[in-house]
Amino acid sequence: MTANKTLIYKKLPKGLPVPGQDLVVESREIDLENVPEGGLIVEVLFSSFDPYLRGRMRDPSIKSYSPPFETGSPISNDSVSKILKSDHPDFQPGDIIKASVPIAEYAAIRNVAEQRVIKVQNPFNLDLALLIGPLGMPGLTAYSSLHKIGKMAKGETIFVSSAAGAVGQLVGQVAKRQGLTVIGSVGSDAKLDWITRELGFDAGFNYNKEAPADALKRLAPKGVDIYFENVGGEHLDAALAHMNNGGRIIACGMISQYNNIGEPYVLKNLTNIVARRLTFQGFIVSDPEYGPAYYREHQEKVQQWLAEGSIKAKISYTDGIENAAEGLVGIFEGKNFGKAVLRIKVVESVKTVRLPLKKLAGDCGWPLRQTMSRLPTSGGPMGASQREAVVVNGRHFALHGENVSYCFHIDEDTGDVMSDHFGGPVTEPVDEPPAMGGGWSTQAHVRREFPDQGRGDFGSPAVRIRHATGHAVSAFKYVSHEVVAGKPELPGLPATFGSEDEVTSLVMRMVDSVSAIQVDLCYSIFAKHDAIARSAAVKNMGSSEVIIEKLASFSVDMPYDEYEMLQLRGEWVRECTRTRRKVDYGTQGLGSSNGYSSHFHNPFVSLLSPSATESHGDVWGFSLVYTGSFSAEVEKSPQGVTRILVGTNPNQLSWPLKPGESLTSPECVAVFASAGIGDMSRKFHRLYRNNLVRSRFAHKTRPALLNSWEGLFFNFDQDTIYKLAQDAAQLGVKLFVLDDGWFGVKYPRINDQAGLGDWEANPERFPHGLKSIADKVRRLKVASSRTKAQNESTTCLQFGLWIEPEMVNRNSSLYEQHPDWVLSAGDYPRTEARNQLVLNLALPEVQDFIIQTVADILDSAPISYVKWDNNRGIHESPSPSNYHAYILGLYRVLGELTTRFPDVLWEGCASGGGRFDPGILHYFPQSWTSDNTDALDRLQIQFGTSVVYPPSSMGAHVGAVPYETTGRSTPIRFRAHVAMMGGSFGLELDPAHIPQEERDEIPDLIALAERVNPIVIRGDLWRLRLPGESHLPAAMFVSEDGSLAVLFLFQTHTVPTHSFPRLRLQGLDPGSAYRVDGERFYSGATLLNCGIAYSFRGDYDSKVVFLERL
Repeated sequence: MTANKTLIYKKLPKGLPVPGQDLVVESREIDLENVPEGGLIVEVLFSSFDPYLRGRMRDPSIKSYSPPFETGSPISNDSVSKILKSDHPDFQPGDIIKASVPIAEYAAIRNVAEQRVIKVQNPFNLDLALLIGPLGMPGLTAYSSLHKIGKMAKGETIFVSSAAGAVGQLVGQVAKRQGLTVIGSVGSDAKLDWITRELGFDAGFNYNKEAPADALKRLAPKGVDIYFENVGGEHLDAALAHMNNGGRIIACGMISQYNNIGEPYVLKNLTNIVARRLTFQGFIVSDPEYGPAYYREHQEKVQQWLAEGSIKAKISYTDGIENAAEGLVGIFEGKNFGKAVLRIKVVESVKTVRLPLKKLAGDCGWPLRQTMSRLPTSGGPMGASQREAVVVNGRHFALHGENVSYCFHIDEDTGDVMSDHFGGPVTEPVDEPPAMGGGWSTQAHVRREFPDQGRGDFGSPAVRIRHATGHAVSAFKYVSHEVVAGKPELPGLPATFGSEDEVTSLVMRMVDSVSAIQVDLCYSIFAKHDAIARSAAVKNMGSSEVIIEKLASFSVDMPYDEYEMLQLRGEWVRECTRTRRKVDYGTQGLGSSNGYSSHFHNPFVSLLSPSATESHGDVWGFSLVYTGSFSAEVEKSPQGVTRILVGTNPNQLSWPLKPGESLTSPECVAVFASAGIGDMSRKFHRLYRNNLVRSRFAHKTRPALLNSWEGLFFNFDQDTIYKLAQDAAQLGVKLFVLDDGWFGVKYPRINDQAGLGDWEANPERFPHGLKSIADKVRRLKVASSRTKAQNESTTCLQFGLWIEPEMVNRNSSLYEQHPDWVLSAGDYPRTEARNQLVLNLALPEVQDFIIQTVADILDSAPISYVKWDNNRGIHESPSPSNYHAYILGLYRVLGELTTRFPDVLWEGCASGGGRFDPGILHYFPQSWTSDNTDALDRLQIQFGTSVVYPPSSMGAHVGAVPYETTGRSTPIRFRAHVAMMGGSFGLELDPAHIPQEERDEIPDLIALAERVNPIVIRGDLWRLRLPGESHLPAAMFVSEDGSLAVLFLFQTHTVPTHSFPRLRLQGLDPGSAYRVDGERFYSGATLLNCGIAYSFRGDYDSKVVFLERL
């Protein structure tokens, strides 16, 4: 015999049942070995808590539609169970069934027919708990009575009491589908917010704050046509007072009367049933004309609606059979939020299936459902015969790419999600590490996927939540998961994307049962790129506001080993400097706190094996898809575990989360490479080009441009600009960009002290407006690179524009009208930087202003390109959460504008590379890499930037010499060759003020850049020798199909009496032959293993070499 905890009806309650007195959980024995003849032995997974159960707790002499419970006996109800043993030909061990059984850990079913045993048919792989919610008795109650009694007609008004309950939530959504106006009554503000925002109710009220009669007078001035009655008492009386002639009242229940031991509520409006010719109809769902008549239709339609996400369902779980009494009584007190379900057993074993992807909705964003209807009784090796992208084997989970596996498991005792492996491919579950003796912290030796705070893990947490009582303790445990083909979108955030063939996602749901906080971890595996994108979504399911102080996008504990750490540090004009150091005991990290991402530290960190090089060794890269302040922590514990945490900066979060609200983190992309840093870089490049950049220019060649800034600064008028555009066209430039200084009416932008915010053309500089100068520029013919003649060209110059919409000067009309739109902190002075202030993009009115202003500019003139600048960080912020709110506002602005103007080539800029991050790259296919155009410095900057970002995303221009930033002079060919390595090649100079020999050379350099550009945009980069490590840096781009390659070779300075070394190439086919520069022929094997040698003459010499596969 086996001990079996069971919910027992102990005694007849007086009023509200008392847990531990009227209802108790006792251990009763059950025989799990001997199956009843023709019956089943089952493990109960979920049991339904329903209000009607209170009606069965009555004196046996009182007659009713359902039999009374017998004191001392188990309470039975509809449940979802797994068959352990069967003596029935229609049911097999492992089948999932729905049946009426005792609320207990195990049950014996003796009569399959009497206990209404149904094998679960779950074609859409929905969450099993839904089978006793919208797909069970509550859902069938709602569906059948609405159609049978309600006789809904489009345009009518329905009032639903207990609208957030199991029946009410479906009633409202079905009515909305039929075109009715839906009003709901609920008992809390969180429930009110949910039914109106999530379920789509037209209106509602909190009956604890507003009397039903007053609410209906306010919300239903034209009356109510249908009332769905769940409550009785004051609700019924209010409905009767507001019913229209011919109205229908569907009497489903009267929960207010269930525990009433005092005087019942006296109805005052009963005569309206007669006067208004109302239909007042009660029913029992088991009546033949209700449930049985509508069962098939209900199952087919509601399953389909749930699967496609057009209706939603909230499940309110009570976890553990030991809490069954409290959970059941809770529904009579209104404590449940949605369908009340007792979760007795966590489903541990599911199979991987591919499901239709839906946009995030409800709960934390991802509508979770269990992914099977029959549970396997055992599991085998992961991917032994066919490698799936996501494999679930009991408590073990694995994500597989072509050359990577990411594995974790659920701890059987604690419910924690534990890290197992992130590295090369494996084919079976990874052994859990043996327990370590010694020490006094039980958490110190374990590796966790989502470390929370306050339970003995003294490492840095992935999440820190400040509760209303002041503490920050959390205890998140696994409750369910979902596997889907494709990838959910992140609400309001940029993210990677992909088709169902490209990416598979696993969503792990964790719950802190004490605080009722829910976390969804979404892992998406891009198998072709060996990349895993992860984000976290937190939802407050409790009754008190909490503060999210920290929420990491990615967290993983790596096993004991020696690691080094690679980061990209820098400053203005020296961005993305590669820095490598040992990971030592303690915390080492990097981040940003100035409101944007990447001048000082790029939102990227990498772990490496100490022997890793560009082309050898294990490398792990973590890249945050975010544009604001961030944090990347690398912490080696005293026990040798290395923890990586990447996410928003916790010092600038403190996000308040009210009951019912959610917060979704940005996503972090993690890549594993076994062939060195270069291998990691190419995986990032391919992923970001194909699955992050939304722009239609992602794979298109970019026009060679000339930007007016470094040639003219603020010193121009219409004639000067037109002359510069003429010179650009004569040189073969395809795009002319008018930079800063073109705007301002009352406060002309003639220097950096005025005009920002007033985005109208300066009438003194452009008397006929922006369209006039744009039209003139666009009529200029571009000289042919072959003939150098403009009159033979059919190509006209394009026109582009610089803007900085997030900023404002005090000397502007915008600031005079809206000083309240500027970021500020109370009475503290507003700090200026570059003579400008920052608009608060957390404000919707500021977002709307920027969207409309930029749209008006683009509608007013033929503009092909926009450079979006941002020249200062955030100083005074009104609250820590405003930093993140600002970035969310920015993403809304960028999303709307880039969607509205898809034919515009957008380029990001923030004093150079201050916002060179994946978040911006999602909207803009390219960014200005640095304000430093010194070619020697640019080699370092561009090689460093390419560690993560595809060269196609880099803006790189030829500037005049000597450089403003360094005073250095280099030959124009050297400058141009460096700039050609970026996706957007251009000029930052005035051709009228450079030597004639340089001017004569520019057309040929532009022609060479145009030849190179398709390979740079779409090809793979191989860094062959690094600047800083060699005075002969080199890199090669290889086309997608491998048929073409272009090799860039540089000599930064001469080394006297030193021979020139051979350069071994990479990325070529050893079995093919190649033509080099159209003359020499080599085998791929020779180029790879022996290499090729070139000589150089003097400092700053360079060469561009083409290779063609034969």
